[in-house]
Amino acid sequence: MDAEVTFSSPAGPPRTIFSARLDPKGRIKLSPPLESYLRSFGEERVFVTSVDNRTVQIYPLPVWAENDQLLTNYNKNPQLAADLAFLAYDNGSDCRLDKQGRVLIPQELRRRLGMANPQVWFNCFKGVIHIFGEEIYRERQARAVGGLNEKLNTMQQEGLR
Repeated sequence: MDAEVTFSSPAGPPRTIFSARLDPKGRIKLSPPLESYLRSFGEERVFVTSVDNRTVQIYPLPVWAENDQLLTNYNKNPQLAADLAFLAYDNGSDCRLDKQGRVLIPQELRRRLGMANPQVWFNCFKGVIHIFGEEIYRERQARAVGGLNEKLNTMQQEGLR
């Protein structure tokens, strides 16, 4: 059996969607709750990548370590895991959270994802900060409200209050 990697963050991830602008150098200024969340891991470094070629993900290093272990040890379809790992590392870069709470989104990644407009939106889900441009933000808004009553009823039956 593979050893399980666990991580904990003293500061829980914030539960909202934020908006910000990339500065001319491609840095994003994180909101104070997101900055606190990242710093609570005791690391200044993060892994910035895209695993879907649509959105940017900022991984605290302990969270990425879980993904790395999963991809390394995934035996059901090793080529699938190898392809996702390749994509993550091809798009990715280790970055530092600076003293002002900014993270650099690498230029090549911004170019690949068409993030020419400096306005972006971001949230934290499953321990990862997800950054998306306006097109993806609008698409996700529309998808979220599509069939909303059915979605809400289903989750209420599962215990959502």
